[in-house]
Amino acid sequence: GTFSGSPGAIYPALHRLSKQQLVEQGSLTDENHLVYFISDTGIDALYQWCILPIQQVEIEKQREMLILKFAFMEQLVPNKQCIQYLIQLRKAFITYRESLLTYYSTDAQLLPIHGRLAFEHGLTSIDASIKWCSSSLKQLRK
Repeated sequence: GTFSGSPGAIYPALHRLSKQQLVEQGSLTDENHLVYFISDTGIDALYQWCILPIQQVEIEKQREMLILKFAFMEQLVPNKQCIQYLIQLRKAFITYRESLLTYYSTDAQLLPIHGRLAFEHGLTSIDASIKWCSSSLKQLRK
């Protein structure tokens, strides 16, 4: 639905997007608000972003962006490509989980209790992401 940022963030972002011709300004609403629409250039830029390969830094620090990318894919790329994305995403999560488990098995005892518990939260989060990928793949393959 909607983006709920502050006006100090939204309007400069809309200005930048408009300047790059990624959005187009529409008309005023009854409440005297401007409406913006994604342009053809914006759709192409969004498509190009969606088909970028998954990067390790995204797995480690930007997982929400990977899920956002997936959400946009439905309108932009064929289902087969969405399935491939989820397969690659699941594989990347599994690989990352294995590296975390290697660290955990050798160094977790050196962490203070809160650090260890926070690390375990991270593992649980990765496990949930792997489970979500598997579940989503089943649904998309139907």
